Amino acid sequence: MKFLIAALIFVMSSNSAIAADENLEICNAGGYYAGAQNRFMMGLAMHILAKQGLLGTVTCNELWKSAYDVGVSFSKTGKVVNNKEEEIIKQASNFNEKVYSSIAKSIGY
Repeated sequence: MKFLIAALIFVMSSNSAIAADENLEICNAGGYYAGAQNRFMMGLAMHILAKQGLLGTVTCNELWKSAYDVGVSFSKTGKVVNNKEEEIIKQASNFNEKVYSSIAKSIGY
């Protein structure tokens, strides 16, 4: 019985950790799209982060600022400089895919 309770607690805590990681990825995506001047994606990220109470937090602000610089740079050069930039671009792309898939699904496509 103790094992079952411990397993349930582990699963619940790992699910919240995964959700927290996804929320931080939205900070990166929003910052990236702000730097890339994509107001729709940036605004959507800000809306989601505000609803989750993350917009304006120290951690999210730091991620946003760093990703903003990547968005500016990649928009101008089209080149990825390092692995950190590649990861931010990947997170922004994943966010973009989720948004457009959700929109398409909601209108029957």
